[in-house]
Amino acid sequence: MIFFNSNKNGLSLFDIRTAYIVAGALVLAALSYILMTGLSMFIKKERYRGLRLTTKNIAYIAMLSTVSVVTTVVIALYMPAAVLPPIRIAIEGLMIKITGYIFGPVIGILCALITDILVMMFVPSYIHPAYIVTVIGFGFISGIAGDLRRMFHQKSWILILITNIFIIGFGTAALVMTYCAPQFADFAVDEVPFTKNVPIKKWIMMLIISIGTVLILVVIWSTWMYFRFIKKDTKGFNDLVPIILLAVINEYIVTVLIASWGDVSLLTNRTEDYGLAMIPRLVMAPIKIFFNTVIIYITWKTIRPLINEDR
Repeated sequence: MIFFNSNKNGLSLFDIRTAYIVAGALVLAALSYILMTGLSMFIKKERYRGLRLTTKNIAYIAMLSTVSVVTTVVIALYMPAAVLPPIRIAIEGLMIKITGYIFGPVIGILCALITDILVMMFVPSYIHPAYIVTVIGFGFISGIAGDLRRMFHQKSWILILITNIFIIGFGTAALVMTYCAPQFADFAVDEVPFTKNVPIKKWIMMLIISIGTVLILVVIWSTWMYFRFIKKDTKGFNDLVPIILLAVINEYIVTVLIASWGDVSLLTNRTEDYGLAMIPRLVMAPIKIFFNTVIIYITWKTIRPLINEDR
């Protein structure tokens, strides 16, 4: 049963079908990218400028994957709650994002799969397709952000534009899907039925989405003003923009929409509770974006001089 009432004619943001659609689209995009990259390497051998699996790059990838696995396992030993998929994915996801950002989408995906398999061997936990797609999404989207950084390193305004378009576009789509959520029997028009017995007013959810969207935009432009007028370090902000982009897209598309599917299966196995599982992730999204950006930026700036990107 997809929801507790089948008499609906539209798609709600808080409908489990949203997770199915987004997860399917993400996997299809990742597979298409891998196929295109493989064909490019095979057909255009001389002109290919993508990542090459040199011995040095393989060593760096293995090192980053190992750090991710060891970090997750050690934390799980001292914090048993880390075996829970939402926490485990958040911990191992950081190094996956950094690896994808440095080496590109294909290596990001490979690192995600290798890391997740190894972590599951040492830290047995709940297995669900949503969490597998989540780690794949981390590596793939972060790799795309890294590619965009290389493409537009002299035109950072393009990345700023893409970031703002995504934030505003996602926020607007989420508001529209909430406002136009299908009606259900026994519920008022201005209510979103998260479960059979827990309706929530639409304006409350729209307020949460609006605050998150505005807060992220304010932080981005405040950061730009700080780098531009106070620190006078335009290059530093240019380096930061693509990391903000990967943090924002990963958080809203992968963590909020897809990982919530795994959360509801873990906690209740009732698909009609998908919306309830999404609420805490929506509320925490701006905070997680901020911390992810800071950690990834500092880590990337630290290890970047040590790694020669052979592209």
